[in-house]
Amino acid sequence: RSFAPEVFEGVYEMKSDVWSFGIALLELMGITPYVKYETDDLPTMNDDFELPFKRDTIKSSELADFLKKCFEERVSERWGVNELMNVSVMG
Repeated sequence: RSFAPEVFEGVYEMKSDVWSFGIALLELMGITPYVKYETDDLPTMNDDFELPFKRDTIKSSELADFLKKCFEERVSERWGVNELMNVSVMG
């Protein structure tokens, strides 16, 4: 499921693409989001929210935090592209 929860409710905005970007990053890392769900029973905005990945599968805490910002359930709390692009990692 690469669509943000709000898309299933008929609402789309730019931050919906941030969700899809996060899904693409997970898939590039070899992580299959929502692997335990069948196509017809994917979680929606009305369900209990859970991240599409298990935090312990991401070894970098900075990357896990970045991804979490992509997957905020409430669109108002989800980071936008400009915010994500300004993230810098010291290391």
